[in-house]
Amino acid sequence: MKNLLKLLLIIYVIAGSRPMAQAQPLSISVAVNPPYSSDFTQYFSSPTQTLVTIVNPTNEAFTVFLAGSISNLTVDKNVRIPSDQVPQVPPLIIQPGVRIMNGAELQTFVNPASLQFNGLTQQEVLNGNLPEGLYQICLQAIDFNTLEPRSAQEPSGCSNVFQISLLQPPLLIAPVCNSELDFSSPQNIFFTWVPPAGITPGVNLQYRFRLIEMPQGMNPVQAMQSVTVPILNDITVNNFLMLTALGPTLQSGREYAWQVQAEDITGQAVFTNQGKSEICTFRVGLPGGNSNSVRASLVYPTPK
Repeated sequence: MKNLLKLLLIIYVIAGSRPMAQAQPLSISVAVNPPYSSDFTQYFSSPTQTLVTIVNPTNEAFTVFLAGSISNLTVDKNVRIPSDQVPQVPPLIIQPGVRIMNGAELQTFVNPASLQFNGLTQQEVLNGNLPEGLYQICLQAIDFNTLEPRSAQEPSGCSNVFQISLLQPPLLIAPVCNSELDFSSPQNIFFTWVPPAGITPGVNLQYRFRLIEMPQGMNPVQAMQSVTVPILNDITVNNFLMLTALGPTLQSGREYAWQVQAEDITGQAVFTNQGKSEICTFRVGLPGGNSNSVRASLVYPTPK
């Protein structure tokens, strides 16, 4: 019995000698709102993308900076603001009560020069090229003068998990690839395509339409990249375009190539292959419909 009491006493002394985890005075919560952009800067500049709530239940004001990360949980890549050095930003003063900040307000306290990149390059991140995957933003308040933590570390201060997905380019429908158009006079050619799937509210699409005549000896990719004066180079918000007698005239017996590039005017949406569709070729038939079938092709351009 005495041995048991001694053992319990030793356990009590050891347990009592361990330092208790110190509760931090501030608490941070982060919410990320859709649409989820692959542009890193959107999360720390947009007034609607990110919302940070900092609660200070004490009677004391704290002077801090924000450390933390935006992490790709799928492939273990991240961009981090370190907590062991003061970044070149103004101090963030948290008065007693609740402080709510949006992305536009956060911009002042996030300096690109202080970022550390793990598995990502500075160029691709700041150019708006975060790879696809599941992401999370985590923030922690660090004392501006002593580097002591003023809010709890991860997983506290972490946002909802959100997915960044790149949109697919438009899908060309007509003129059908591998086809020959009947000659018509007056000219009346209808181009149409399917808009990118998964467009979210707030995205404002426009399309760059490009039509060229195929030079001899070139494949469609080479032609689209090398022809500097297209037959038609237009911008439209519709997913179709009519080429009538009022437009450039396509010559019978000639082969043509066309491509559509989707763009988001707001800059929120990011597309694979820069939003460029496949390149489709077709030939205009001879008058009288006596032309023979000719070879046409469907080619995906090499991403730049």
